[in-house]
Amino acid sequence: MSARGLGDVYKRQSLGCLTLLSHHINIIESRNFNNRAHVLVCQKSDDPKASFIIANLYAPNANNNEKILFFEEILDAIAEFETTYECENKIVTGDFNLIFNSNEAKCRNFSAQEKNVANVVNVMIADLNLTDAMLNTTDFTWRRPNSSTFSKIERLLFSPKNHDLLSIKTNW
Repeated sequence: MSARGLGDVYKRQSLGCLTLLSHHINIIESRNFNNRAHVLVCQKSDDPKASFIIANLYAPNANNNEKILFFEEILDAIAEFETTYECENKIVTGDFNLIFNSNEAKCRNFSAQEKNVANVVNVMIADLNLTDAMLNTTDFTWRRPNSSTFSKIERLLFSPKNHDLLSIKTNW
């Protein structure tokens, strides 16, 4: 296939996640979710126990039960790994394709259906004791091309019990 043809394929099927880790991080266990997400149990090479769990995701666009089931599957895997490996350090990041309140959008509606999905996902996030690193920022992370429609749909969630967030800098 020509390079041009390959590019056309990627434009039509633009989903997937890539997580880059330092060479001194070992992956103990991983779970893949249809090229839309993965959850990794990681270990520093000098630490005999699991060091952290990281999930990287690209959520479906539709705000319906499919998205709720997607988040249930991912967050259940994180909870399972947390118990199995006795590891409380968690990071969940990626494109959630979801705003959690009307302040996270400009020139776009926050539909009742999206509110429902956001409420369900927020409960699951709270159950895992995760905090949104960008909770207090007003930065938008997505813009509809050639328009003034903005949303905050990318997230970085972490377990604050064992970490202090020193700063967040964005330049979207």
